[in-house]
Amino acid sequence: MLTKLASGWRNLALGLKFNLVFLLVGLAALAGGGWMLDRAVSPAFEQLEQQAAQDQYARAGEVLATAVKFAEDSTTDYSVWDDSFDYIQDNNADFVQVNAPVTGLVHAGVNIMAYARYDGQPRLVRYVDLTTGKQDEGRSLTIARLVQDPAIRARVQRSGQLSGFLKIEGRILAVALVPIVRSDESGTSEGFMMMGKELSPQEVSKALQANTQVHLGAAPTAMVRTADNWIISKEIQGIYGDKIGYLGFPVPRSITAQGRDALNVALLTTALILLLVLGSIYVVVRRVVVSRIQKIDSSVAVVADGARLTQLDHDPSEDELGALNHNFNRMVAQLKNLQEQIEVQSFELGQSESSAGLLHNVRNSLNPVSVIVGQTVSEQPAVQMQLLERAISELAGSAAEPARREQLATFLRAALEELRMADSNRRGSLQTARAALAEAMEILSSAASGKPKDIPLEDVDLADVIARNAEACRFAPWGEIDIRLPDGQASVRANRLLLSQVIANLMTNATESIIRAERKPGAMTVTLNEANENGAGQVTVTITDNGAGFDPGSGAKLFERGESSKRNVGGGLGLHWSANTLRAMGGALRLESKGPGLGASAILDLKAAA
Repeated sequence: MLTKLASGWRNLALGLKFNLVFLLVGLAALAGGGWMLDRAVSPAFEQLEQQAAQDQYARAGEVLATAVKFAEDSTTDYSVWDDSFDYIQDNNADFVQVNAPVTGLVHAGVNIMAYARYDGQPRLVRYVDLTTGKQDEGRSLTIARLVQDPAIRARVQRSGQLSGFLKIEGRILAVALVPIVRSDESGTSEGFMMMGKELSPQEVSKALQANTQVHLGAAPTAMVRTADNWIISKEIQGIYGDKIGYLGFPVPRSITAQGRDALNVALLTTALILLLVLGSIYVVVRRVVVSRIQKIDSSVAVVADGARLTQLDHDPSEDELGALNHNFNRMVAQLKNLQEQIEVQSFELGQSESSAGLLHNVRNSLNPVSVIVGQTVSEQPAVQMQLLERAISELAGSAAEPARREQLATFLRAALEELRMADSNRRGSLQTARAALAEAMEILSSAASGKPKDIPLEDVDLADVIARNAEACRFAPWGEIDIRLPDGQASVRANRLLLSQVIANLMTNATESIIRAERKPGAMTVTLNEANENGAGQVTVTITDNGAGFDPGSGAKLFERGESSKRNVGGGLGLHWSANTLRAMGGALRLESKGPGLGASAILDLKAAA
């Protein structure tokens, strides 16, 4: 079956294949996109619903806390008052008539007002039904028993305030019990007062904007999801620490329903649009693209069969395919000339870059020679010859005293030692210059012998190559640069001469960077690090200077031919040549800097010797 399908697919025309694949991919994308959209959107809607339910649960807690705060504020208004303090002592009936009438409790919106002494005597106890505006004698007696409870009195007297919820004869109230003190908080409190308000389902529903009921007993699961709602149960804890009831209310799951409806509409609309687009594309592609591609394919086949460049049949259209036809014909007409020009230019460019690289490396080798010769020419004599001649003449005479002759002899010995040291330093500098000249001659000799197709590689003592080039790069106009060389040894697989030229280029660049930045003293550090990458040994050389540095983002661009970090200085060939040379030997080169004025590091990765 699969074989027949594959054979039938191969025999289909290109246009039909194209449109069939487009149709199948479109339908698959629609199905997959719908599934992914459902997986992505539905959880988000459910999460939004769950978050809304959690917010309502938290809001229910805030409503309960607000009820307790209302009771606390109402109680505090009466308990911190001189008249209340006097009343708890003398039980003045006028105080009750003036300050605690039933209508006053109704206007204040509280159900309970009670005054009681710590010795157990209730002064005033009232429980008012706010709906009828009348005192409920039965619940008033319950409150009276409550304020006479020794445990309650002890808790209020000990803690200074007791607030929370109470269950009284089938109703839940938010209450606060506060000691009675004077306005200036002087005197000893002899009693406390209590105020409270019933949890009204109507008020709680208004606050939560949900149909809320106040239930007695232990609360069920805090949040339960049903098909249509989240059922929220917010527990109410009494002042004794027991669970006396809970607020129960639903949160509709409207977000998920709306989201699914919107998703279904979007998928249906997308499917209709996709079918319309696919049908239109099929017609357009068939007439405008496929037929013309078939003509171009036929012309290209002619070129391929003839193994020669042949122009396509002219297409008079001015669209993209017509432009393709026109440009292809122009390309065919010019390709032969371009091929010849490219061959000539490639040859000349190779010769030019080879010559420029040779001159650059010779210049680097001769730089220390120029510096050494300049320093030697401008160097002042270690000892003035006139002083030497005078000392010798005076010592040769017979008129000098023995002490004077001893002084002259000491001076001559010191002068001769300075001359010896100056001669030794000069010889060292000249030996460095001679080594640099030998390096330049070796570069010229290598260039004169012709460039081999493959670079010959050998085991190279890396530390020796670094030390030789460091000796030639330590000169600055104001003195020597402090160059710290690696302590260890390492052997790499490379071409010794080319590797030496690369390291000389990089160390010369570091020296020039130090000179441009006028770092006094200049410092350069070279480190070696051996590692094993994918089973092959690797040696990393890092040359770090405290010179001018460069923008960290321009490190890669400096390897382009003609690019340089120097200002008003031509070049850029050294890094370009060095990177290409290392790459030809199986290595790599990169540059790093923290920014202008912060120095730079050249990092070479080389293959370790076997």
